[in-house]
Amino acid sequence: MKRAIKILYYLLILSFALPSGTLLSFPIKTILSLVLLLLLPLCDRKIVFDQATKIIIIVLVFLSCWCLMAVGQGFGDTTISFLKNFFSLIIVFWVAFQLPKMGIVSHKSNVRLLGIVSILIVLEKLATSAALTIGIIKMEQAFSIFSNIFNAELTTMIMPIGSVTFYRIMLSNDHIPIVWFSFYLFSKARAPKKIILLFLMAAYTFIVYSRVAIAEFAILILTWLVITLRERRQQGKKDTIKIAVTLGVVAIAAVVLLTNKKLNLIGNLSARFNSTSTTISDQIRDEQSYYLWMGFNELPVFGHGAGSYVREYLRSDVILYSYELEYLSFLYQFGIVGFCLIIIPTIYMFARTCLENVNDSNVRILVVVNLLIWIIRPFFNPSFLSSNAGMIMVVINSYGKYISFEKQKEKENRLVTIQKQAASLGNGVGVC
Repeated sequence: MKRAIKILYYLLILSFALPSGTLLSFPIKTILSLVLLLLLPLCDRKIVFDQATKIIIIVLVFLSCWCLMAVGQGFGDTTISFLKNFFSLIIVFWVAFQLPKMGIVSHKSNVRLLGIVSILIVLEKLATSAALTIGIIKMEQAFSIFSNIFNAELTTMIMPIGSVTFYRIMLSNDHIPIVWFSFYLFSKARAPKKIILLFLMAAYTFIVYSRVAIAEFAILILTWLVITLRERRQQGKKDTIKIAVTLGVVAIAAVVLLTNKKLNLIGNLSARFNSTSTTISDQIRDEQSYYLWMGFNELPVFGHGAGSYVREYLRSDVILYSYELEYLSFLYQFGIVGFCLIIIPTIYMFARTCLENVNDSNVRILVVVNLLIWIIRPFFNPSFLSSNAGMIMVVINSYGKYISFEKQKEKENRLVTIQKQAASLGNGVGVC
């Protein structure tokens, strides 16, 4: 049973490399999650009923009350969809932090698997953009492939760089590799490998071409630089010149690329934040804010129910309750009481679990920064209620604990070495 659970779990994690976790209308993510949920109680290892598990159970009990409320107001179909998405958010994270506690998988194996998934997502995105740019496939064919084979909604945008027209490729799993890369920078990989991957991830982020993704990438790189310098100073290493030269080379290369008039990278970045389409997008958010606040004011205490939506104003024809201003849509659905009993405890559960046993202060800073980015994103985009949001928490939790453990082990090894050296010196004095 233990081996079967491990294999199914690995397949579940690998399924996140797919654009939507679905292949040929077969919901791989959902089925694997349900099977794992059924098998875990049958395993000879006991499920750990820790604080996070208790919070999840309480949240689900409260959520069921708001689901019944929504059904009573005629939102039955969308309530089922909401429950499915909330389940997807919670289950992958719960399984991922339970299995190491049950001794079935380790954080080390988690880290390796998450690295494979992240690289696959990056290569998939770059390959799709390259195929569209070169003309191997046309836009209509790309939409057909992602829709019919992967059941994924593909978002694109044209980016003229020099004489070549590139294509923005945006999918729901875009942010997973960016979070993974922020932790990979703290691995023991050599500097040249990290620098190559840095430019690869910069190209990936540029192809994603999301304002949130660009800001997230920049913040995480800055965080890495600050923590690296802080860590070097704590260790007493005097290699400031070496670091400065490396950063200088990277900075010069970045400046050369950004200021190249033929490539017009700065123009494209500026257009992403100030173009007509961006203005329209912001206007749509303003409209959503008006209708959602108006609906919230109708029932501010308990809301309209889980999965409810403003009938006069829809953002999506597929997920009716989904809006860019996701937290505001939660206030509309749950009211102040439901928001405090369902959404806030869920965020607390994620944050508490990710920070648990992360004793290294530098790793803790990186975990906190990633958590804050994850918490802030739903103010601008519908990014909370999905399995990909849960997978980002898996990355933060697994890498935070693994890197912290490795650093603690290094400190203990250094201490043992110092003690042995001191003992050998003491023996030498005694002989004299």
